[in-house]
Amino acid sequence: MTRGHNLAYAIEVGEIMLDRVTEALLGSFIKERELEKLSEAAQFEHFTAFAMLRRHYSRAFSTADVVIGGGGDGGIDGLAIIVNNVLVTDTDVLDELAEANDYVEPTFVFVQSERSASFRADKIGTFGFGVADFFSKQPKLPRSPEVQDLAAITDNILGKYAAILKSPKCYLYYVTVGQWTGDAVLEGRRASVVSDLKGLAIFDSPQMICAGAAELHRAYQATKSPITRTFLFDRRVEVPATAGVTQAAIGYLPFSEFQKLLIDDGGTEMLTSIFEDNIRDWQGYKAINSGIRATLKSEDRSKFVLMNNGVTIITKDLTRVGDQFTIRDYQIVNGCQSSNVLFDTRPLDDSVMVPVRLVHTSDEKVKELITTATNSQTEIKPDQFASGRNFSRGLELYFKSFPDDRKLYYERRDGQYDKGPEPKVRIVDAPTVLRSYASIFQEVPHMATRSYRSIRDQIGVTVFVDGQKYIAYYYASYAWFLLEKYFKDKTIEPKYKSARYHLLLAVHLLIDNSYPPKPNSHDMEKRCDAALQVLWDSQKAEAIFAKAVALIDEVTGGNLERDNVRTEAITNAVIGRLRPKAAGATAEVTEAIQVAAGVEGGKTGEFNFGGEAQ
Repeated sequence: MTRGHNLAYAIEVGEIMLDRVTEALLGSFIKERELEKLSEAAQFEHFTAFAMLRRHYSRAFSTADVVIGGGGDGGIDGLAIIVNNVLVTDTDVLDELAEANDYVEPTFVFVQSERSASFRADKIGTFGFGVADFFSKQPKLPRSPEVQDLAAITDNILGKYAAILKSPKCYLYYVTVGQWTGDAVLEGRRASVVSDLKGLAIFDSPQMICAGAAELHRAYQATKSPITRTFLFDRRVEVPATAGVTQAAIGYLPFSEFQKLLIDDGGTEMLTSIFEDNIRDWQGYKAINSGIRATLKSEDRSKFVLMNNGVTIITKDLTRVGDQFTIRDYQIVNGCQSSNVLFDTRPLDDSVMVPVRLVHTSDEKVKELITTATNSQTEIKPDQFASGRNFSRGLELYFKSFPDDRKLYYERRDGQYDKGPEPKVRIVDAPTVLRSYASIFQEVPHMATRSYRSIRDQIGVTVFVDGQKYIAYYYASYAWFLLEKYFKDKTIEPKYKSARYHLLLAVHLLIDNSYPPKPNSHDMEKRCDAALQVLWDSQKAEAIFAKAVALIDEVTGGNLERDNVRTEAITNAVIGRLRPKAAGATAEVTEAIQVAAGVEGGKTGEFNFGGEAQ
């Protein structure tokens, strides 16, 4: 049947044929995210959720964490809660963010996607009602477990942390493959939804955006294009070119010009992706940052230029026409704190001048040298230099050294693979690597989420230490990758996500229940290599994970609530159940472990599955 006949048939039966551009972009997205097994409707939900959410969140994320379409979703296909520039899918992460900062600043993003060539007033109304009901203390609509979890996070934000709550933001995106024409009836229904949300007295300026095919195309294509900004830099001194540096200048920008570098295309959000190479994360309003804010709000704001160390910008591409500079693919490598306070304290007049150092270079060594040097004024925690450590660079190369079907990509810097051809599902960020490794080899899965900072603070001490075997981090990450794959294709039910790091420990102990070897030992390398042979066998891997799920059911008594699962008691139960020598388990248990791993006589290669390492 030809495309024309297909289109006629689709119109006749009420189905929708996507336009060629949407079809091509969607196809590219599906391949990158390995979503081929999902239905066409579900694929489109993931696509639209990613494109719309990317406007507000520039770090890597899995669409499986934000797409909630299905029963009990309140007419909402995608829902994301961003707190302090972190995508929050877990109340433990929220608590950690609140503890680390003296404020909680949430952004709620809702997406409804329709493969329809038209916008419908009733759909707009249903979507708006579903969003309003989500914020209700006594919801009228049924809620799926995923929606219940997100509602619990919201309840904590608006209740538990009300004392430190900054004005929440709310964005609704109703996306179709049609064209928004501003029809009076549709516009009236959209305005009614916004009015209802304002009536909740939660948000100052909630927004509802009705996006058609053209807007969807632009939003997705923007995720593939480096950020470009043009500004007037007439108050500067040129710095002579040097090895590795094409050109450079030092000067200062009035705030009206500087803010162009910080603000997104919509004019409302900060471009957090421009701080990916900055080795200091935003620290919140504590000590120095509170002082900066106080200065900007006082009559002394014009003295900011004399009191501030300035901002260092490194760009890979720079063109200029007179005093007009255009930079493309740039990073603010020093000045994250000042930039955040300046952005947050808007509006500011041009009596506020910002000291700026601008460097045009594509040399990574020069970039790292400047980044390190410009951040050496004050003490920086070990994890803040993690992206520049030799270990991280080596780990990044090691992850890429495997064949395509086994390859992973260690994301040393946030978003570094966003615009490349790498399959996005195979990208593993630093927190995930650390959590997975600590769960398996330090045997602390109960700390992976609830006390992640305690793991992160060990960078350079017990984790990410030069000389440790890269294969251990790869093996832990590959186990995580498989688990996420099973969650996505529903091989493992999503309800087990609360126990994901205990599942990783269980999987490992089912393969090798020996005590963890030294991180820098040859034994570590041999054991991880042998364990990977199991995980690389799809049938054995699926069987192992199924056994792990059954074990979690057993040790938790079927109670998968976070407060029950994420405890040291459950960790000890998993270890005691799967390490017979340590727990005095029966020979039958040991035999079951060996069978699950596909071995006979207690050994696979150099492994000794019955107890300690040989």
